Amino acid sequence: MTNREVIEFYRNKASHYDLSDEFVKKYQQSSGGYIKYANGLVDIKVDKSLAEPNQQWHLLGSYYGQKIKQKKLDLDAEANCWDINWQKGGFR
Repeated sequence: MTNREVIEFYRNKASHYDLSDEFVKKYQQSSGGYIKYANGLVDIKVDKSLAEPNQQWHLLGSYYGQKIKQKKLDLDAEANCWDINWQKGGFR
């Protein structure tokens, strides 16, 4: 699966799901990384109690978005941001 295919798969999914929102509300980092990046953007709200930024934005806006802006991503290369084994049913 390419980076482009991962982005297209998640692009039209919902921004919030109960499970991912519970995770964000419990484990959202307090500073640095994607939180620091989000705090520098006017259109992104950082509010742990609202599960914001949500996990969709974390992947598409922060992870992939920054890599695209920095020109450090080949959209047609194999996705390697996690260990994927699609032949055996998905994520390992």
